[in-house]
Amino acid sequence: MLTKSGDWQTARKVYAAAKQSPDYAQWPYRDVLEQRIRDAQANVAAFNAQTPPGKKASAPTMVSSGYACMACHQQ
Repeated sequence: MLTKSGDWQTARKVYAAAKQSPDYAQWPYRDVLEQRIRDAQANVAAFNAQTPPGKKASAPTMVSSGYACMACHQQ
């Protein structure tokens, strides 16, 4: 939500905090997180873009993704 609201600099800091987890190296979504960190500035526009009905967003926010629940609630 930080990225979507335009505060991509703070979003990068928050995203980076997840890397402190002792299980980060095995976390199945680490590549997604790395991409979010890398693309944070560009994702401001991507997260706010209108997606036509029946189409998938090119860069969905986490809540609109297929991994929304599993990224945090594994096992």
